[in-house]
Order: sequence, then structure tokens, then C-alpha cells
Amino acid sequence: MTTIVKNKKYLKNRTCPITYDSLEEIIKGENDFVIKLNCGHCFSYRGFIKAYIIDSKHVESHNRCPYCMSKINKIPIIINKYLKKS
Repeated sequence: MTTIVKNKKYLKNRTCPITYDSLEEIIKGENDFVIKLNCGHCFSYRGFIKAYIIDSKHVESHNRCPYCMSKINKIPIIINKYLKKS
């Protein structure tokens, strides 16, 4: 199941494979969120959404993890004033 991670003990990886930001620092901060996909890979939410938009244009990678290409379940949509600043 795809979830938003709020505790660093649930992280599978410590850095985002897309942005190379520290996921532990993102959890501590207020400007972004960490998303954990059903395959277990964790990403910066902001970086994941950008990659997801780009990947959804390709039939082979639509609704798949940008790292391992596993099928993704539903993605939580976060509407937040901090995410709009990019």
C-alpha cells in the first residue's frame, strides 16, 4: 500500500533516488513529504510527483515505481501550500 511516511524507522532507503535529498531531513521539515510505494521504495513527494508526471506519458512506465518499475497502487494526493512553491 502506498503511504506517507512520518517516522524514519519506516524508511527502506535513506535518500530519495530522484532528488538525492535526505528522506530523514524531509520528515523533520515542513516543506515536503516522504511517500513510500507498495514496493517499499521511498521518495521525496515533490520529486516523485514530477517523475510520475513525466513517466505517465510513456505506456511502459505508467503507474510504476520510477526505481524498480513495480506496479503502483493508488497515490495519495497532497494539497499543501508548501508544495505549490516549486
